[in-house]
Amino acid sequence: ENMPLFSTKKGAMSASSLFLIIKRLSEVAGITNPGCHAFRRSFAVKMLRSGANAFSVQVLMGHSDLTMTRRYCKIAEADIAEQHRMYSPVETLKF
Repeated sequence: ENMPLFSTKKGAMSASSLFLIIKRLSEVAGITNPGCHAFRRSFAVKMLRSGANAFSVQVLMGHSDLTMTRRYCKIAEADIAEQHRMYSPVETLKF
């Protein structure tokens, strides 16, 4: 059975209710102009950064193919490349 991701005592939470919660939390966190797309993008990138595979993210995001998911993967891959440059043992070798 498909359960709603966000729910209240009365059932599935409406999109407008969820947006109000996100807006209030964003204000507290000092984030200006919170948008649904930014929320989705952050979700996808954080999943990939945490090690989720692209196919799982594709399904969770509702993408019909990996084209859009690849954009998020590139962001996560850039993080990995930067971490490699910063912390690779090869980078600390003295020649």
